[in-house]
Amino acid sequence: MKEGLLTVLSLVFIIPFFWLALPQEQQITGLFYYGIIFFSVLLAAFAQPSFGDDIKNIPLCFSFFIIYFVLGFRDVSGVDDPTYQKIFEQVNTYGVKVTFLFTFMEPGYLCLCALVGLFTDNYYIFQALASFIPLFFIYKGFVKYHRLIYMPFAILLLCSSLYFQMLSISLVRIFIAISIVFCYSLDALFTSKPKKYVVTIILSASIHYSALIMLLFTPLCFSRQYLVESWKKYSLFLIVISPIVFFIVFQLAGIVGGRYSIYAEQQGNGTLSLATLDSLPFLFFALCFKHIIPKKELNIYSGALVLLLFSVVSSVLTSFFSFGRVVFYMNLSLWFLLPSIFCFSKKNKIVIAEIVIVYSLLYLDVTQFSQAQNVEHLFPYKNIFFTL
Repeated sequence: MKEGLLTVLSLVFIIPFFWLALPQEQQITGLFYYGIIFFSVLLAAFAQPSFGDDIKNIPLCFSFFIIYFVLGFRDVSGVDDPTYQKIFEQVNTYGVKVTFLFTFMEPGYLCLCALVGLFTDNYYIFQALASFIPLFFIYKGFVKYHRLIYMPFAILLLCSSLYFQMLSISLVRIFIAISIVFCYSLDALFTSKPKKYVVTIILSASIHYSALIMLLFTPLCFSRQYLVESWKKYSLFLIVISPIVFFIVFQLAGIVGGRYSIYAEQQGNGTLSLATLDSLPFLFFALCFKHIIPKKELNIYSGALVLLLFSVVSSVLTSFFSFGRVVFYMNLSLWFLLPSIFCFSKKNKIVIAEIVIVYSLLYLDVTQFSQAQNVEHLFPYKNIFFTL
């Protein structure tokens, strides 16, 4: 059976259960959101009917523009949208230097605001561009890695793990930074190009400082063989030094002050929950299926395993230090691991497909659609052209 058909049929069967579980007042917008997920995945299945197939550009472009339209032309409705609108106006009124001195916001992002401001002072145009850039880089990354990433699963995981976070909270800067890391930095990591890796991480950090956490993985760039053979040792090293790194960053945030002092003041409650360890089952899942991965793809799979392990460690540490957003970078590993397990497995494809789909939709429901602080920013959906 074609993997694309299997994925689409599973979605048709599973999505209605999640949609019907929504409160009645959310079901119209919920139907719209689940429809966006379904049709973007369906078009991705047309773009890559089976794992390893060459990408058909036309259906993939339609998949891109479906989710881009919803994100890029949203009204100023996300949690941080008013703040970003204010920053854009400040840059174009007072300039990059003055805005930086008052906000300590990343200079790369401020320069992007200034560049767009040369042509227009309309924030909606800037928002459309700031939404296009990360989605373009992510889709470009999907095409780049299509021999290992199965497109329909990758887009499903994008929608469930990051896309609606962007829609509800408006993670404009970190979304751009993550997309650069995914498309360029991880490529340099997997192909042993340390200079390119460091440069692209610094570029990402100019958009959102949190990308600097990815410098911890620089030693993995020096040799593909080292990545395959020593990923366990390096994972252990990361486990040991992670608390120290988080503590130092936590202290620096308090010293720098400004908006970063908020992170230093918002200490975690020190308790673990199922939500804290949401990546742990997939770490065991990925380890159990490592033996089915072809030797030529082991460097990428091993690198993704290191990222996922650090995701679990980071999730635990963010119970004590309020730096939860760094986990977004590590969870990029799931975009490699889960589609790879599905596609290289010769047995139980239906079971694996349903596990990935149920996890994706459940994660979306628990982290977004069921969170009171996010619901008011997601329901009803507000576009500059219409409101549901």
